[in-house]
Amino acid sequence: MQHVKLQLADNGVIKNVLDDNINGGGESYESTTVYEFDTVSNKIKFIEELCIDLGLEFGNSKSNTQIQIKSGWGDSYNPTKKEIDFKIKKMEAQLSILRNIKNG
Repeated sequence: MQHVKLQLADNGVIKNVLDDNINGGGESYESTTVYEFDTVSNKIKFIEELCIDLGLEFGNSKSNTQIQIKSGWGDSYNPTKKEIDFKIKKMEAQLSILRNIKNG
């Protein structure tokens, strides 16, 4: 059986995973990981790795449904013109990719 233990730290979380029957071979495995929550990417990494430890499947890049953990603007965030222009360019590039896929 696999056990996941989380402990709060000053700037993040300590995750301890104990598996007393790794790969069905009867051997024990223990891992300790410290996650610092100083960046958004570290927070996302923690969520993704915790979900994997819990056995949640996200699908993959070839699936028609893939769960993705992303960051973005809050509903009440007021972006600058520069941020808006950058987001528009990214969205136009995504639209271009979709049009190319559609048209072969």
